[in-house]
Amino acid sequence: MKNDLFLWIVLDMVLIIFVNSLTLVGALGVSSSYGPGRPFEMYAGETKTISLFLQNQEDFDMRARASVIEGFDIVNLVDETEYLIPAKTKGIEVSLKIKIPRNAKVGDKYPVKIGFTQVSVEKGRMVQLAVETGSSFDVLVIEKLEIKKGIIFVILGIVILVIIVLVVVIKFILKEKQAFSKPVSEF
Repeated sequence: MKNDLFLWIVLDMVLIIFVNSLTLVGALGVSSSYGPGRPFEMYAGETKTISLFLQNQEDFDMRARASVIEGFDIVNLVDETEYLIPAKTKGIEVSLKIKIPRNAKVGDKYPVKIGFTQVSVEKGRMVQLAVETGSSFDVLVIEKLEIKKGIIFVILGIVILVIIVLVVVIKFILKEKQAFSKPVSEF
């Protein structure tokens, strides 16, 4: 009898812990324009800053700690590593600076993974919970298409020439239209 009561108490506690952990898992979210099948494209030697966005679907504020899990050689967190996400909020920006090496070859892929660990404040001290989410994507090195300055001047010249021809044609049409619309004077 005592064993049955003890077993029920333990099972209830496990159930309560399990249910509470389910609510924590869905609370913190990360959105990104990049992911599996959608790589971020950059040129060799290029540096860019992109953003991930945190969201909190719960009724209480939470904190998340960001870390680079994969891609240390090309990615740095900009600004801070810990973020306050107010309740029912979307769009808390996390900036990443990505720098591709100059010697990277077209077609090289650099996997990137940024992790976010939910932390909570308990009686003035930080307690890290085992709830983690993140964003993973590849950075793909693509060929840089360079437009030579001479081509730009040729295109600009053609555009100016087309504009001049259009102005002359419109003036001619208007002049002809005015000539035909004048009444013929009688003799």
